Amino acid sequence: MCMLNKDVFCERLKRVKCILLDLDGTLYEEDRLFDCTLEFLEGLDRAGIQIIYLTNNSSKGRSDYFSKLRSLGISLREDEIYSSGDATLDYLRRCTDFSRVFLLGTPSLEAAFVKAGFELTPDGQCVVMGFDRTLTYDKLNQAYQLLVSGVPFIVTHPDTLCPMKDGRFDIDLGALMQPLIHATGVKPLIIGKPHAPLIDGLLAKFSFDLDSLAIMGDRLYTDIRTGRDNNFLSILVLTGEASRDDVAASSVVPDFILERNVDLLRYLP
Repeated sequence: MCMLNKDVFCERLKRVKCILLDLDGTLYEEDRLFDCTLEFLEGLDRAGIQIIYLTNNSSKGRSDYFSKLRSLGISLREDEIYSSGDATLDYLRRCTDFSRVFLLGTPSLEAAFVKAGFELTPDGQCVVMGFDRTLTYDKLNQAYQLLVSGVPFIVTHPDTLCPMKDGRFDIDLGALMQPLIHATGVKPLIIGKPHAPLIDGLLAKFSFDLDSLAIMGDRLYTDIRTGRDNNFLSILVLTGEASRDDVAASSVVPDFILERNVDLLRYLP
């Protein structure tokens, strides 16, 4: 895989009608909106490009993300947000007949599952693991007992680290799920970027052609791989996890690299 030159990138951009925008590390860092983000979003709106706010972070429900983005000054509709938590709920409804779930997740994710009609119970028909700052030994052990009894293991997203302020990172679900994988030998079904269930959920929920789609994000192994694996335009921004050195050392290469999100506007037709 190799990156596109500027002329080819501009030609590809002419076909883009919808862009999937990652949140953390792409539009903001924790609770600080990047200075360029509002200008960038306004430019996309002027160009007539549809925006879907796409995040692997399952710690918040859609309504919580809506409130957060609005508080940061972003004008949007709640139905323009799609998270790995949403994709997990869509997968369970579309591909299983499960009604009982043992959930490792934040209170916000728990509320989203209850609202969707699932019973959260210790004798779940599956174990679903999301990002969880309330994770305890007892929760992990309950999940272990279910998994060794043979119930399916579903994980909302694979991200190993979460970008924080001042260039720091906190551990994310990709690290937190490892004790259960190691203890049980069970390979989980992963829903979020770059995995197929998320794209299947997007295609079922939103009407767009993959050829007219682009994705922008700060992570090679989630955001950029999503575009590469599905043959739509992938754009890396250097305001989050990945650096140019990371790109040089990786087998997953974006179609194009930008320093900041707003830099995309100069290439739009």
